[in-house]
Amino acid sequence: MIKFSVIRGALQSFLSSIPYDIQPEQERYYQTAVHLIFNFLGSRCRSEVRTANERIDSIVETEIYVYCFEFKLDGTSDEALQQINSKKYTLQWNNNGKKVYKVGVTFDSKKRNIGDWKIETV
Repeated sequence: MIKFSVIRGALQSFLSSIPYDIQPEQERYYQTAVHLIFNFLGSRCRSEVRTANERIDSIVETEIYVYCFEFKLDGTSDEALQQINSKKYTLQWNNNGKKVYKVGVTFDSKKRNIGDWKIETV
């Protein structure tokens, strides 16, 4: 299982190391950072994963786990989790025997870092 505290710490350190004047205030910037960090740490991260109705911000899938990420810039992690739930992002993995985690992540454009992070299991 991915240790969320390790990933969160790695993301915070990574984002803190980037000079403020080259960080755009866009959700996709942070999504790209997450994508890169997971892949650099040896996990397979896919972004903008298409479903029957929508696109999931990022999915990290291992042999036994699925992590579904929704990101919000200056939003709330509850809004992100609500979007995962209302759009049924994890439906395709519900019966494949893998443990599924829904992860709502917010980014604070003023701090230029992670704002909030909440996890639910299916």
